[in-house]
Amino acid sequence: MEAALSWLFPAGHRVPSGRAPSFTQPLLPPSVATRPQPPPGVLACPLPQARSHARHATVGWRVDDWADHNAYYVLNSRGQRIFVQTWRPHRPRRAFWQRLLPRRKERGIIYIIHGLNDHSNKYTRVAKAWVDAGYVVIAHDFHGHGRSDGYRAYTSSMQNYVDDARHTIEHAKQRLPRRLNGLPSFILAHSLGGAVAIHLARDAPHSTFRGVMLTAPAVRVYPKPILKLFAPLLATLAPLLPVQRLKFDRERRRARKAGEDCYNVRDDPLVVRSPVRARVGYEVLKSCEKIMSEAERFRVPVFVAHSREDRVTNAKGTIDFHDRIGSGDKTVRLYDGSVHDLLAEKRDMVMDDMVQWASSRL
Repeated sequence: MEAALSWLFPAGHRVPSGRAPSFTQPLLPPSVATRPQPPPGVLACPLPQARSHARHATVGWRVDDWADHNAYYVLNSRGQRIFVQTWRPHRPRRAFWQRLLPRRKERGIIYIIHGLNDHSNKYTRVAKAWVDAGYVVIAHDFHGHGRSDGYRAYTSSMQNYVDDARHTIEHAKQRLPRRLNGLPSFILAHSLGGAVAIHLARDAPHSTFRGVMLTAPAVRVYPKPILKLFAPLLATLAPLLPVQRLKFDRERRRARKAGEDCYNVRDDPLVVRSPVRARVGYEVLKSCEKIMSEAERFRVPVFVAHSREDRVTNAKGTIDFHDRIGSGDKTVRLYDGSVHDLLAEKRDMVMDDMVQWASSRL
């Protein structure tokens, strides 16, 4: 039985001998499976290893040099630990006479939602740009991503990602000092995270978010014909079957040849490089259909950025979504090139546009 199932699982996962894996008891990578689990239904306390992991980000500076940083775990509704981290503008100790001078106040809160196969530490440089602009930044790892529990880059339902994001945001706000509770909140999301953000903001109370910023949102994708045709069947019979590899490496090789400062996933062990699995692909396709069919209900101010020749998510789909939504405050920016991850390859240009957009809506 184990040999028959092993080809469906990514490297490093344990297949229980003699029985099929249970989706209610997810297979965990060895580093997660050996960790002691917190009591179900209880908010996990900050863990030393969580802070240690988060401080060793994929950039060349210490987080504590430019931000007050905190990392911890929360439990989702399925008993999985979700890794969360926050960055706040640095507030160093001041001399007595300096305390008479006004402090620089935080301007708003940014919730970062990463894309498929990614994790929150990949956005440390993005977080620094927002912190330098006076914002508090909160980010979490999807279940099955980064340092969170679960199958690597797998979910049985897109709604799980949405529910985890909502749950994480609620807990993160409770942990912030009271003086920050009334700050305007924004979402910044990329690719699949953009789809999660759309579902989240569309169904949230009107005053929850001041705006949503999306880069290459997964509102229309490029599935293989076989996946599009047999997605429901494959998702049911072989949910873990690898069906499509994303074209990130090709884009990054092209960007490096052009001399651009791009993110190298080969140097990041937390980035999942396995192909998209059948169930995940099917959930993405269903999500795209729902986003387009309910676009009129989306009434939150939105900024959308996309590369014109992106081959992972469709820029024409982004324009179509922009035209359909019911929001009266909407902006779309198209950038030259075929880069999918704008926040990694064209970070400075896109961040300048986003910071200016958010600051004008405070």
